[in-house]
Amino acid sequence: MTPPKRLLVLSPPREPATLKILYASDERGWLFGHGEEEARPQVEVSAPGSACRCARGLRWGTQSRRCARGVDLLACGMPAAALKGAPVATLEDLLAIPESQRRRFELIEGSIAERGAATGEHGGAQFNLSEQLGPYNRRPGGRSPGGWWFGTEVDNFFDPGNTFRPDVAGWRRERVPERPRGTPVMVRPDWVCEILSTNKRNDLIKKKRVYHRHGVPHYWIIDPERELLTVYRWAPEAYFEILIAERGETIRAEPFEATLLQVGILFGDDEAEPPP
Repeated sequence: MTPPKRLLVLSPPREPATLKILYASDERGWLFGHGEEEARPQVEVSAPGSACRCARGLRWGTQSRRCARGVDLLACGMPAAALKGAPVATLEDLLAIPESQRRRFELIEGSIAERGAATGEHGGAQFNLSEQLGPYNRRPGGRSPGGWWFGTEVDNFFDPGNTFRPDVAGWRRERVPERPRGTPVMVRPDWVCEILSTNKRNDLIKKKRVYHRHGVPHYWIIDPERELLTVYRWAPEAYFEILIAERGETIRAEPFEATLLQVGILFGDDEAEPPP
């Protein structure tokens, strides 16, 4: 299940950049804009060129209208996210996907996006990382550091256009006293780890931007192909890379610097035995 590839605006080519979005839906029921003419938002986009073509097969409003003036922005290379104030999809659309299929999708910048296919290396890194987090997955105090809640592939709401399913996420118990509940979780994480798979652009650009905008303090990227771990720390201007480590290294990576991490474990190495 994927959203339509076309979005219509009521304007001929080469008109001014302020265009009016027209309510539209296709046979799968995906909706764009607003149904009432007076409620249609004004959005700013670049005026499409003459190469734009009319998108056919859509129903406009509650009655059929001619499509002669419809401009297919995506056919001109205009991403849907460029239409300010008119998200293509919402959380409601994401939750409407059958539960058996929903785990394959995320809501990213107002679009329903299929998650990258998880490789064996991806799944192994996710499992092995979760094991390494064990000492933190308890209340603080005692011999283990504790102090965190963790979840793997849990839907997390950030704003109306963004609900992600991070590979692994963590919440500090001092900030979130009770385990995050529900679908989606409405409390932003304190740490997120994404493991790169076939769709790297979302993790490295789009989702990273949203995590920063919402103040997620710590962001990790695991790259199974290059066998690298990159650790980012939030700052007002951007995420700063504070550590990059490769297979064979042993590190302390914030926010879990209380314990050593053998990077190779993420990529299939056995944990080294402690010295006698």
